[in-house]
Amino acid sequence: MLREDARPGRGNAVLSDALTATVDWAKEARQPVVSEDLNFTAMKKTMAQLSPKGARTLSGLLYARYQQPLEAKCFRAGVELILVDPAFTSTIGAVKYASRRARSVHAAAAGDIARRGQKLTECPPRVGTDVRVPVRGGHHALALPARMAGDSRVAA
Repeated sequence: MLREDARPGRGNAVLSDALTATVDWAKEARQPVVSEDLNFTAMKKTMAQLSPKGARTLSGLLYARYQQPLEAKCFRAGVELILVDPAFTSTIGAVKYASRRARSVHAAAAGDIARRGQKLTECPPRVGTDVRVPVRGGHHALALPARMAGDSRVAA
């Protein structure tokens, strides 16, 4: 959605329009907005140790530019904003939902974020089950790690 080479100010306008549309939809549907509670301040302190590409990627993250306006727009519209733990949302989305629901890993992760906003839990697949995960145009089979053998539910 936002590009590094976009004209100055245009990225903020596009982001603001997208957030406004999201909050308007949530208000009309009488539903809360669910978002990951991301915090990169500790990582940014260690940027000197990162490779130049890693530092550029981290400093280019627009999360802070989107979190504050989202909170403000939700508050002004009277829409509840639920912040959830971002741990393993992409992994859970890839393993549990992407293949069987024919979604991209990103769409499946968004579904997992929504489930966490509803206080639903995730159970890992059975031990010994190979899981097919979509990876760049193909699929890879992943075996469940032994440490995941117990009932380790992820709850928000």
